[in-house]
Amino acid sequence: MPEFAGISDAGRRPLWPYIAISFACVCLVIWLKFPGVMLSIIIIGATTFMTQHRPNTREVDSLRASIRLTLEDIQDILTQYDKFETGTDMESIADRTLYRPALLDPESSDPDIEAFHYLRKTSRRFLTRADGHLTKALTIGQLEKILEVTDRRASDFEESWIAARRAAKRLSEN
Repeated sequence: MPEFAGISDAGRRPLWPYIAISFACVCLVIWLKFPGVMLSIIIIGATTFMTQHRPNTREVDSLRASIRLTLEDIQDILTQYDKFETGTDMESIADRTLYRPALLDPESSDPDIEAFHYLRKTSRRFLTRADGHLTKALTIGQLEKILEVTDRRASDFEESWIAARRAAKRLSEN
């Protein structure tokens, strides 16, 4: 959960710019009378347009695609482990019985294997939470933060997968 802390609050706009614009429009009306009313209408219209205008959809689509690709990287590692754990092909069976049996033990005393199993469990929950966040209307800043979090998570998970496989191989050779 700490990865997504602050993302939902980041979409709220501060209230002070609207108060300042309203104050400026009232001042224009008091000082300039009719021209002030016309200028205020233009200013309020421009402000409304800018606040309602959606961010660049190409950039949003690009960020969402990048996040989905990173989430797919995490899912690929989970799929590789599932294939290792339950695969019926000869390579999977040999890998889990002869070469890396220690990788199946989530209670392993090896820190690399233990860390991998911890990340494996949390990555499944992370995928669900990240998908939930992607269904919301998010700003570019929020999407960039989610991309940063997912990139870091995918990198850590991949490094952990490689280290756990090496550790399991090393343990089976002993």
